[in-house]
Amino acid sequence: MVVENIPALVSPVCGEEAIGPETAAGLKGMRGNGDGKAGLVSRVIVPVFDYALMISGDV
Repeated sequence: MVVENIPALVSPVCGEEAIGPETAAGLKGMRGNGDGKAGLVSRVIVPVFDYALMISGDV
């Protein structure tokens, strides 16, 4: 699942980004809503890699 436009909290000291508890709960709800279509705006095809194959040299 790819989610865009997630609001982030940014530390004024170091610039580290994190999400707040409300955002975390919203993401958890999106993941578990079952139908997978709430808020769906597009679909993408992404490459899938097998790490075990990559490190074994069998690729």
